[in-house]
Amino acid sequence: MKIAQLFKTTLYQLKSQRLLTVVSICGTALAIFLIMIVVMLQQVKTAPFPPESNRDRMLYYSYISAVSNNDDKQEFNCPMAWNFVKDMFPSLETPETFSCISVNHKNSILSIIGDKEVTASVKETDHRFWNIFDFTFISGKPFTADDFNTAAHTAVLNESTALSLFGNSNCIGKEVLINGTIYKITGVVKDVTQLAPNAYSDVWTNIATKSLKDDWSSLTGWLSVVILAKSPHDIPIIKEEISRRTKQINNRDKNGWQIIERGRPYTQLEESVCYGSSQEPDVSTYKRQMFMIFLILLIVPAINLLSMTQSRLRQRTAEIAIRRAFGCKKESIIINIVSENMLLTLMGGVIGLILSVCFAYCFDWYLFEESSPVNGMSKLQTSASLSSLLQWSTFGWSLFFCFILNILSSGIPAWKASHNSVAKALSGHHK
Repeated sequence: MKIAQLFKTTLYQLKSQRLLTVVSICGTALAIFLIMIVVMLQQVKTAPFPPESNRDRMLYYSYISAVSNNDDKQEFNCPMAWNFVKDMFPSLETPETFSCISVNHKNSILSIIGDKEVTASVKETDHRFWNIFDFTFISGKPFTADDFNTAAHTAVLNESTALSLFGNSNCIGKEVLINGTIYKITGVVKDVTQLAPNAYSDVWTNIATKSLKDDWSSLTGWLSVVILAKSPHDIPIIKEEISRRTKQINNRDKNGWQIIERGRPYTQLEESVCYGSSQEPDVSTYKRQMFMIFLILLIVPAINLLSMTQSRLRQRTAEIAIRRAFGCKKESIIINIVSENMLLTLMGGVIGLILSVCFAYCFDWYLFEESSPVNGMSKLQTSASLSSLLQWSTFGWSLFFCFILNILSSGIPAWKASHNSVAKALSGHHK
């Protein structure tokens, strides 16, 4: 009963000072909104969602860096050659599996023989790719190990490409021309968001038909590798195992190019903050920057709460004095003032959360554009599960921090106001 009465009293006080109430709520809502948007922008790069649901177990070896043993000490940073991939990864014991992927998305011309043409993004990969990424197959199945070993011209299409070419997704076994080469369709999958860049494409073809044959040298070619660990706890072990294997290769080829490790392979977080193949990702700096951003955003409601509370108390000095004159306890006055600000914080937090969800849902094509390495996105291609991007822990901690600031910004002024003498308060003077 006391809680209900306290709630009614608090609502009455807030209604009596509507302008200050609205400003306080808006300030907190804006802070929560900005924090949640910033978190979503980072979560889309690291949070697991289909078809990259195993991000917490993935490692990426996208480039190889090496330096020559000559006097000039030449250095290069390039995608890998098939010869190097065979030398490095099959002998690893800790990973569950690994997959070769062509480095860049290639816009290619697809057509039915003697019929219409469409332009689509094509990614070359191997049979293990389908064990690492969890695609949803509408019909058919991925190409197999036998297809890879025999360099069969096989392909998997996404639903949109299948509809554009054939008018439906029932095209298993049919043939399609990709840049003039005939491929047999083995499966059709649901469209993939471009926010999952390692899995994204319109068409996936057997990498054994082309990119494995295009090596520049024994080290450089067109390949990157994705490694899947059995458990997130195995990631440090895999890194150590690859480091040992790299040293073995360097000792074997002392007169040739020496591989520079640069901390590879990278975790999902490291890969997302890696801005060049010639330098290691600086995760510590990234975390410091994010901490400063969150701190600045949280200072907004702190200043807002403090200034609004002081303004509200200045207007209510006489009221507090009258309540004390009629026997109201100091503790009750403090609790009442603090509860008002707690309610304001909660209302602002909920509004900020709702605004962030609505903004992310309605403007995902704009919000996540910079988070995708693939250009020319549409609304459909940027969609991602909001449940996977929403960090409830971040919202909870942000709201908790606002509550702490609330107690500091309202509790101390309320304590001072409640301890003013009744005579001074009624005359307009207070400490």
